[in-house]
Amino acid sequence: MDANVRALFAFREQSGDVALSHNFSKASKKPTYISKRIQNEVIDLCGNEILEQIVKEILTSNCFAILTDETSDASHAEQPCICIRYVTSNAVIKEQFLGFATLDDLSASSIAHEILSR
Repeated sequence: MDANVRALFAFREQSGDVALSHNFSKASKKPTYISKRIQNEVIDLCGNEILEQIVKEILTSNCFAILTDETSDASHAEQPCICIRYVTSNAVIKEQFLGFATLDDLSASSIAHEILSR
């Protein structure tokens, strides 16, 4: 995983991220940037950016459908997978994974609340 994080930082720096370059120039010569906190933050930021791009594409579509299916995790908590299917502006049908949710029960109101809260 640390190679991916380093590659992402290198890409950002090469793309002209002045603040990141400045921070690298002042940092230790052998930084690793592989702490769990940093890796999780980078993963969260990437996930948020991807989700934002998907939402932008969905907003330009004429129609969409929400798809969900559930399974239990190791602790027996219900975890529905939430996906969306939509037609792009150039008439291509796409299906995207949006994430997993955690439900207390499988009632229609609980599922609807989780979908609408995203």
